[in-house]
Amino acid sequence: MGDMRETETERALLKEAIHYFKAETSGYHKLFQALRSKYESYGEFGDKIRLTNLSNEEADRLSGLLRKRYDPGKSAQIKLADLENGLKETRFGELSLLRLVEAYYREPLRSKKEKKQQEQLIWQQFWIEVTAELRGLFTREPDEKSPFLPVCMRSQFFDWLQDLTEQQATGSVAVRQWYSSAPEELRKSLRMVAQAFCILDALGEYVRLPVLAAKTTGNPHAFDSNQALGKLLLYALAHAKKQDAPQHAEEIAQLLYEHRVLRDDLSSHVMICGITYVDADEQHSGNHWPKHEVIGLPLRTVVNKPVWYPVMRPIHTDVRVVWVMENPAVFSAIVDRWEQQMSNHPYPSLVCSSGQFTLAVWALLDRLVQGGCQLFYSGDFDPEGFQMAARVWRRYGGEAVKLWRYTTSDYQQAMTTQYEIDEARWDSFSQSILQNKWADTPDWFQETLQAVVTKRKPGYQESIIDELFADLIGMY
Repeated sequence: MGDMRETETERALLKEAIHYFKAETSGYHKLFQALRSKYESYGEFGDKIRLTNLSNEEADRLSGLLRKRYDPGKSAQIKLADLENGLKETRFGELSLLRLVEAYYREPLRSKKEKKQQEQLIWQQFWIEVTAELRGLFTREPDEKSPFLPVCMRSQFFDWLQDLTEQQATGSVAVRQWYSSAPEELRKSLRMVAQAFCILDALGEYVRLPVLAAKTTGNPHAFDSNQALGKLLLYALAHAKKQDAPQHAEEIAQLLYEHRVLRDDLSSHVMICGITYVDADEQHSGNHWPKHEVIGLPLRTVVNKPVWYPVMRPIHTDVRVVWVMENPAVFSAIVDRWEQQMSNHPYPSLVCSSGQFTLAVWALLDRLVQGGCQLFYSGDFDPEGFQMAARVWRRYGGEAVKLWRYTTSDYQQAMTTQYEIDEARWDSFSQSILQNKWADTPDWFQETLQAVVTKRKPGYQESIIDELFADLIGMY
């Protein structure tokens, strides 16, 4: 009972002390702020604290407590020993300084280091629980609501969770911020992303993003890229591909496509001629289009046909050749000449991207290369044209891609002095060469890059249409 009475006495005294120090006219708030700040920084109060720009009330209270004059508007450097001695002379002298400050703020004092360690322990426990919960989800027997996820994809997903724990994963910063504001909401969202992974594998075919979202959450817009859950899904998919989070619409569409998700399968198109397909239930197919017809294919059509191939084969090789270009005017000019000189033959196998490659273009080229075709790619002699050529080369490699009419002599013929490119574009292009960002392309191609950046004059395909057509017609 003695101990209990003593504790009750201390509590009553502490309550009285806090009431006194928090009184509106007490003038002690700045002092307690400085004490807490010092402790949080160093884990102790140290030898002294400093208060600046004292008010009249603060100067008066400190002078009375410490038996020393302090002037308003001045700074005060207070020794902790003097402060503790001053407190001992009051009726609150039995209370420790640490206990006073903790009671003042109604929470234990912890150093920043201690807080960080505690937060890290809680963070790690969160991911241990999430991982255990989702492993349970993935190891259940497959059914319509929770299909089985194969080891390879499951491994990718849990690698992402592990890297999130260590804050080294794609999306780590955004996920940490989400955790700080709404950890339970994050937990539920991670479960939905895991379910999306399951559904993708179970379907084994392309699925539209709104359909995937509806199957997973009941909301067809849940995985939109402007939604937090949609961003979380993109982080997981990007990490599986060892990529940074996509920033632009085309990058997002490409990442989703690589995981068999279609954001929009109608607005993305590719122009072709002389190329046909085999349906999934066909052993062989002839040309599905008229032999002299240019066709615009939406992404929907491209991905729904498993096999694409040229209608005509070259006469001197068994390799199926497809001619790829980004310029629609050059494409049309070649088709016009073909009609004039080769009207008895079907169109050659041409693909036109009409500028920057859309997802439909990449999807078609993916299928052509998978079917054993060789791509001859031709583009302009300017920074953007070279970048497009390099993207094709890097995606499919030198066995599947021939950079068509990109030599220094081709550049000399295509070069124009009538059109100037902004110097900033040339500077950026030149810097990329100096940084060896083109080192993975053929040596002869790098020589062309160097010639172009030296002259700082662009070259365009329209000036070498004769050579392009001669190469093409020579194959047939």
